[in-house]
Amino acid sequence: MRDINSFSDLIYPISEDEFFADYHLKKHIHIKAEDKNKLCSVMSWSKLNEILNMNAFWAPSNLKLFLDTKPIGANDYCDAVGGSGEEILFRPNPQKVNHWLSRGASIVADDVDTLSSGLRNTANILEERLSGKVQSNLYCSWKQHQAFPVHMDSHDVFALHVEGQKVWRIYKGKIDEPINHPMFNEINAQNTREHAGDVLEEIILNPGDVLYIPRGVFHDALASSEGCIHLSFGVTHIIGCDVLSLLFDKALSDPLFRRNMPMASRPESEKRSWLKELSAKALSILSSEEIYLEICKAQNNYEYYRGGFTLPYGIDNKNKELIFELSAPDFVLSTENRETFISKGNKRVNVPPDIIELVDWVITKRTFSEKDLAKRFGEMEASRIDYAIENLKKMNVLREV
Repeated sequence: MRDINSFSDLIYPISEDEFFADYHLKKHIHIKAEDKNKLCSVMSWSKLNEILNMNAFWAPSNLKLFLDTKPIGANDYCDAVGGSGEEILFRPNPQKVNHWLSRGASIVADDVDTLSSGLRNTANILEERLSGKVQSNLYCSWKQHQAFPVHMDSHDVFALHVEGQKVWRIYKGKIDEPINHPMFNEINAQNTREHAGDVLEEIILNPGDVLYIPRGVFHDALASSEGCIHLSFGVTHIIGCDVLSLLFDKALSDPLFRRNMPMASRPESEKRSWLKELSAKALSILSSEEIYLEICKAQNNYEYYRGGFTLPYGIDNKNKELIFELSAPDFVLSTENRETFISKGNKRVNVPPDIIELVDWVITKRTFSEKDLAKRFGEMEASRIDYAIENLKKMNVLREV
């Protein structure tokens, strides 16, 4: 059995070069597993029962039931339980859930990517390789009963098939670069078939298989055996609209963008001149090194935080992993005359070009472990990493916890 320790392991036997050249963001691919146990470390029936038995974690908001594409009301599978004060909580009742499952209902468990080491590891691998945020849902379904009708997603999908057999249909229709916004959500609610078009390909997923679907591609799935489990890892990225949000924040501090538009009675030339001035200033901001560094920093830190506890902390110093933290919260990275500096108050030190990214990550991360560092900068020479960390410690920027 091949453990999933990297993105290459996940898409094996397809190579990364082939995936990124021919499929990523372009078209779907069915990656057939050479070993049906390929994904056992990520999910299985026993692992599913383990996470479902975390009763206090589940509520109607993250554990949902669907029968033939219709949602089942929370009152039909949940019980009211006492909360703090006058708060009433609802928790799924296993007996009620099993009743619906016996009738063919599907379980949809949202945000499962923190619930086991295998799920966390897979989500972290995807985030690191794809520079995007990753969220995972789990689907448990039964023969010839469908949870969702034809739809498209506003994120890339990596479907990891774990148990049973499921038929996926990929349709010819595709929405160009959809995002999570009402104008695109409405497409799934109305006229979906019209947008989806004819079936492009029918794919049978078996245990260990991975199916990649770019965002905007219409698809659906139907279990063809009793008892199927698949995980959907959705990947979202920083987009141009995020840059516009950054521009908006910068524009607020400039009086030019707060200036009134010329009154309707003023000549057309004044209004055009006002707009032209705004356009030139916006272009100047977007072309600045400051914006470039900020958006790169945002991308480097565009990830979810999963875990971090390593108890018993500090008891076995011989085997303890080193943890570093900033010695103060007000260190900043700045650029002047094409040179980069790390500064605190009136003091600043030049940062060599080849470790700027590392220093920027350290300042943003604030607290991190040796493992975090190795994971993020695995391609950098170890001696260079050690050099950077040692110098940051000597400058009293970093300290060991």
